[in-house]
Amino acid sequence: MKRALICFTLISIALLSCKKSSHTQTDAPTGKLYPVTFKVSNFTQQNTPIPQDNKTKVNAVVPPAQANIIRLIYRVYDSNNTLKRTIITKKSGPNFGTISDSLATGNYTAVIVGLTDTIQYSNDATTFFYIPLNLYSGFLPEEFKETFYKKTSFTVGNQPLQQSVTIDRLNAELQVVVKDAIPAGVTLISVNVYNTETHYSFFDDASSDTLKTDGTLNYRYTDTSVPLAAVGTTNFAATPVTDLLNTHAGVRVTISAYRNDGKPGTYKTIYNVTIQRNTRTLLTGNLFSNSTGNQSFNVTYNSIYNPDINKGF
Repeated sequence: MKRALICFTLISIALLSCKKSSHTQTDAPTGKLYPVTFKVSNFTQQNTPIPQDNKTKVNAVVPPAQANIIRLIYRVYDSNNTLKRTIITKKSGPNFGTISDSLATGNYTAVIVGLTDTIQYSNDATTFFYIPLNLYSGFLPEEFKETFYKKTSFTVGNQPLQQSVTIDRLNAELQVVVKDAIPAGVTLISVNVYNTETHYSFFDDASSDTLKTDGTLNYRYTDTSVPLAAVGTTNFAATPVTDLLNTHAGVRVTISAYRNDGKPGTYKTIYNVTIQRNTRTLLTGNLFSNSTGNQSFNVTYNSIYNPDINKGF
């Protein structure tokens, strides 16, 4: 299947003047400078299934992302990891998708971030990381908003330079599919995903912080109403849990069914479920039959994101 990605082409051209739609920070450069430009364009890429066992399968399609990105952040570091420049461009301004810079010869690392929300972020030189808006404001952290990212190294010489990089979605999704028939009286399926992370170091390319500011474990959830027409049917798909992030460990998923009186009817917990960036994890299995077991859901990976990860329960 095809997925839409974002291609940044690094081309040597004249440095564009700073627009009102962009914000630039810079150290005063020394020596002869060579103008470089990251230029954004769309392209499509064919995906093929990855190797799989009897519990895992992969296919994917990613919707066009450029329309969702409202801000691009470009940060470039020299070989000593010293921040040389930050350029922020907004979708509302002219020439969005073209970021121009001018650098002396040498080796550099560029970090490019595409944001789909007006989030806050740290501006430290080597700890450039996302902070959810309500955490930045002193409230409890929430989901890691959809974010696209790439860290790449390049060398500026004394001749024209061209380099292409792709920014990929950091976030993951998780969806539960209940295989067995939904009993009469069940009106709600709740899916809770625990041990999700809320910070991402754009310089270190790693996520962190699974705790809220009150010390409790961070989590994301969805509640899906069960219409009367769905009672007795099989393969009921719950609403996906979106904007998940954890690059260090598996997450814990609790699936609960509630009756029309609001009381829980049955539940299952699946431990150590893998989530991957730009990927939807599918948990498929029986919730109501043999409900005493916690590990009877089957895990696969199927996504509107990149590869899908399938797992049973």
